[in-house]
Amino acid sequence: MKKTLKHTLVVMAMLGTITGYANLTPSVPLHDNVKTTIIRLDNVKVGQRLMIKSITGTILYKESINKTGDYNKEFDLTSLPDGDYFFELEKDVEFRIIPFMVSNTAVTFSKKNEFRLLKPGKN
Repeated sequence: MKKTLKHTLVVMAMLGTITGYANLTPSVPLHDNVKTTIIRLDNVKVGQRLMIKSITGTILYKESINKTGDYNKEFDLTSLPDGDYFFELEKDVEFRIIPFMVSNTAVTFSKKNEFRLLKPGKN
């Protein structure tokens, strides 16, 4: 009798736990209207760094490239406050700067304002 009671309590505890987890909602928002931006960079190497910075130089995102070749990544830049920002790809001998602007959750890139800076002493 004691064995049956123990088994029944264990089964009830397991069912209670499973039911409790079944009611949880996912923590990732499931919005269809989220606009994302895909960044594509050619000829990247392992160890190069990609950053998103504000115009004041504050680093908002930093990632080290872990695969040589082409780089593709999706970003949701619409959540940034209105203002000017830029992607900075730090390569071996140069920095590649890709500016963009966020205005009313719209992200605008200007290809003509993209530029490269050589690192000092790497000529």
